[in-house]
Amino acid sequence: MECILRSIAYAIGIAQYPESSWDGVNYSMKDSEGAHGTITFHPKYCIATFQDLNSE
Repeated sequence: MECILRSIAYAIGIAQYPESSWDGVNYSMKDSEGAHGTITFHPKYCIATFQDLNSE
């Protein structure tokens, strides 16, 4: 049941925020101005990386 609810919530989120996505334990975000980031949710650690291609 939890898997079904999670799938529904994901589908609703993707419809509202198409620039966000999940790939396994990785949550990625990207905008139309060149900024993007990924957060990895591993059972033993959490890692986040962000990049703005337009920053100085």
